[in-house]
Amino acid sequence: MHTFGRNARPEEGESATFGNLSLVGVGGKFRIEITQRQLVISNDVRKGIKLDLGSISRTRSIDIPAVPGGVIIWGSAAFYLGATILIPPLGYAVSLLGGLSVLSHFIFKSPALVIETNIGDRHIIQSRLNDQEVLLKVHMMIEKVSNGQSVRDAKNSIEREFRFEKKENISPKAPVSYTHLRAHETKANLVCRLLLEK
Repeated sequence: MHTFGRNARPEEGESATFGNLSLVGVGGKFRIEITQRQLVISNDVRKGIKLDLGSISRTRSIDIPAVPGGVIIWGSAAFYLGATILIPPLGYAVSLLGGLSVLSHFIFKSPALVIETNIGDRHIIQSRLNDQEVLLKVHMMIEKVSNGQSVRDAKNSIEREFRFEKKENISPKAPVSYTHLRAHETKANLVCRLLLEK
């Protein structure tokens, strides 16, 4: 629990914590803690970055290629080499591997959240399990708390939204047949249906 300043209100001490994250370019496991005024990105020994929520200019979701960009150059060179210089059986295999490596750069991506500040800093956060739901919750929490909602209200509304979303995905609505609808038809519905069919 954190409080800020001399005249801290009780709800400012509440926080939302999201774990099992990584900072792009920095090794190790990180967590994000969002309070009413700050966002703290820290590792297990509590070293990290503190940002005022007011200093965050923008948050956005991006997809980072899982395969490095240099693969495009080497894959293109292999494709060209296999297609033009090498003899057919070996050339086909080299061209195929080169083409697949170039395609893998564009196909295999992992989700990330970018947090940009007013002074131009950019922090890129990824879920260590490629869990896009955690990143989405962090993004929504930052937006809601920055727009004046309390941490408790933001947490409750996000959990409600995700619980509703999961319930919708688990029990899809099955289509109902016309005969089933006719079996439950009341007299008032029958009159309406007959009038509509004219």
